[in-house]
Amino acid sequence: MWSRWSDVLARATPTEPPARRTVVIAPHPDDETLSSGGLIHHQCDAGHEIVIVAVTDGDAAYDPCGDRALAEKRRSEQVLAATHLGVDARSIVRIGIADGKVADNEIVLADRLRRLVRPDDLLVSSWYQDFHPDHEAVGRAALTVANEIGCLLWFSLFWTWHHARPEQLPTGAALLSVSLASPSVLAKQQALECHRSQLLPYEGAVPVLDDRTIEPATWAREYFIDGTFHARGRS
Repeated sequence: MWSRWSDVLARATPTEPPARRTVVIAPHPDDETLSSGGLIHHQCDAGHEIVIVAVTDGDAAYDPCGDRALAEKRRSEQVLAATHLGVDARSIVRIGIADGKVADNEIVLADRLRRLVRPDDLLVSSWYQDFHPDHEAVGRAALTVANEIGCLLWFSLFWTWHHARPEQLPTGAALLSVSLASPSVLAKQQALECHRSQLLPYEGAVPVLDDRTIEPATWAREYFIDGTFHARGRS
């Protein structure tokens, strides 16, 4: 199924991550790894400060009413995954919005981001068209704050690979390709393995992630949408 993306990805602009403090917004624990784990490791290895904003604790992954024990487990998994990527637990900022309710708390999230993000940061957020309501709400909040503050904004992708059509993805300069060195690829895989609650059956439920779902996370490149194009109303 991935061959349908080959033409779009071939036209992406090869990009070197900027030498800046990097703030990565994760709608759920594991999103920082799945979409941006290689970038995080690269930036850490280059000596740049990383902040991971954990928007929710992912407690509704199997039960829409939430699961307190799962939330605790996923927080621990995220901390362990972050250490593989080079990020200390003290650099994870937890917002505590209920899983599945980010759209209802978009104003709250944007306000927290305003107090955290700096004009010279690289802000990395899930795309506001990433086929998950929490991902999309995070993307909208990030776009609002980036427009106000003037920082660089990159949108990361995950569910897009599974549900979008190639023509829905921006092409040319709007789509950025970041090549990952071998250590970053390895670190990302080690980090991904930490999210066991999503990779293995949980209390009899089918795992959220399987080999097909995580395939894009195994690529030696990560792709981002340049948020400046979307700030100008382009699609």
